[in-house]
Amino acid sequence: MAELSDLVHLSTYYLSRAFKQTTGFTVIEYFNKLKIDKAKELILESDKKIKEIALELGFADEFYFSRIFKRTEGMSPSEYYSKIVHGV
Repeated sequence: MAELSDLVHLSTYYLSRAFKQTTGFTVIEYFNKLKIDKAKELILESDKKIKEIALELGFADEFYFSRIFKRTEGMSPSEYYSKIVHGV
């Protein structure tokens, strides 16, 4: 966050507040949402395992990735795959 605030020449507090007011998300929530959106693409369009997708998107722990995915989408990555691909 400090690097981002330096880049745009705003204090971290002001940037965080303005970002949340504008987007409805904190900076971290927003970046996690972008990663989960990319994960959904990868789940559907590749034959990569969940662990590989998590690592590719910068999550060091596949279980943390799964928790973030579930918090964002309301289901685990494997449930998402089953629902979308198999209609279950």
